[in-house]
Amino acid sequence: SLFIALALHFNHFIFPNIENKLVVLGLIAIILGSLSVVPFAVIRIKRLPLLYSSLILSQTFLELGLKIYFVLILEHGVEGFLKANIYTTGALAVCLLICMFFFATPAFNYVVLKKALRYSLPLFPSRVLGIITSTIDKFLLQKFVSVEALGLYSQGLKFSSIIAGLHNALKMSYTPFLFQYIEKEGGKEIIRIIVKFYITTLFLAALGVSLFIDEFV
Repeated sequence: SLFIALALHFNHFIFPNIENKLVVLGLIAIILGSLSVVPFAVIRIKRLPLLYSSLILSQTFLELGLKIYFVLILEHGVEGFLKANIYTTGALAVCLLICMFFFATPAFNYVVLKKALRYSLPLFPSRVLGIITSTIDKFLLQKFVSVEALGLYSQGLKFSSIIAGLHNALKMSYTPFLFQYIEKEGGKEIIRIIVKFYITTLFLAALGVSLFIDEFV
């Protein structure tokens, strides 16, 4: 929320060729997207790869569908692209809120909050650095290419997120399995066999994306 207020006053210094409205829409999408951090962490802790992968895939296809609708059909351009992000992250936040009621009870505990902040606040600088490194490519590209080309670049990244989502879902099952069997008799042989399925799944997903991404983008 603070960044939105700052964007209205300082946007012309950072992004001189982009309207304030577009920057604010982008920030709203980021804020809504941040609401999914805790629920996704809980889903990983609960080891629910099917739920995790279903939500990630649903998010991806909903976002693609809305972007096709707003950008190609309604021809709203960059604004439509950002609106699609907002609607997608908002819908995902509602779904995750419903999921959280099955795993936790809303509560406020000052002692727990204090411990959480003591742990998380030192991580804040590295988190900010991580955000910068993940977005610096778009910042640099907008200096050299059109906003439309930057949008296509961002759209292409959504396809790679399918592989990342699948990988995270696999890790939720594979990593506990690895630690459980690595020290058992014959465990390494079992893991060696499972690795083939692990790698093959990721390979086929990447192959599928590489074959169809051109038609979509």
